[in-house]
Amino acid sequence: GSKTLILSTDGLECHGDIGAEDIIKLLLIREDFSPDIAGERFLIGDLCNGGHDNVELAERMGALKDLAREAGIGIPTNAKQRKYTLIVDKTLFNDWKELEYDKLGYDIPGVGHVGTLERFNLVSVDTSNVENILDAVSDPGNTIVQVAGDMNEIDIEKLEAALPKIRVMRVDTNFFGQRSAEERRDMRFDIYAMMLVARHITEQDITENTSDYRMLKFLLDTHKTSERSSTSEVYISSLVRSQLFLLIKHNISYVPAERWNRPEYHLIAATLMSA
Repeated sequence: GSKTLILSTDGLECHGDIGAEDIIKLLLIREDFSPDIAGERFLIGDLCNGGHDNVELAERMGALKDLAREAGIGIPTNAKQRKYTLIVDKTLFNDWKELEYDKLGYDIPGVGHVGTLERFNLVSVDTSNVENILDAVSDPGNTIVQVAGDMNEIDIEKLEAALPKIRVMRVDTNFFGQRSAEERRDMRFDIYAMMLVARHITEQDITENTSDYRMLKFLLDTHKTSERSSTSEVYISSLVRSQLFLLIKHNISYVPAERWNRPEYHLIAATLMSA
């Protein structure tokens, strides 16, 4: 028989084991929840804690790549549109060549050529010294910074006072260099994609109907460091308000959650970057 999903303002409830062959009845209780988004959630693996693992991976990845492409198209790519600046910690790179290779780009099977130079300005500094961040930022409203660790309150207050509208993401990458070169490249591009959407999203975008919100929420949910981490909804709200203390206290993992840590996952970020 058919299975039923009940979507409510409190989240999702599952009744029965949901398989790819099942007919899904969607009872839409939330006024702002459309069937398209509900169907997309089913495809991308966001329902019922993985109870639908037999949904074809290619189908889920296809839906996610479409979402990434939609989000990527709206992100500025040239100086006239105020191309974004991403400042990342030096621990993302084992040497300067990796930084230069990321700028020039790579040919990624299934996506094409993907590089940062045509997408955004990429700067690498030692973010453990707040003065390095202050020196590197010229347009805080157009910049996002990845810090590789916690900060004391004095340094956070310096950033808030000197750089209004700056956005920050904390991704602890101090042991990043222990990964293989290919793993580091893929994970760097995951971080870049997350930072791009995090810089682009606005308070008006915080709704299930926008690609920015859905994409960023998915990326955050698949990079949680623990179940005690802030919810992605709270995090995105803090992000658009540039609440640096909350953002820096929330560490995002550079490794995707185990069930997503597979080569196909990294094509999502690459698709967003190439859009």
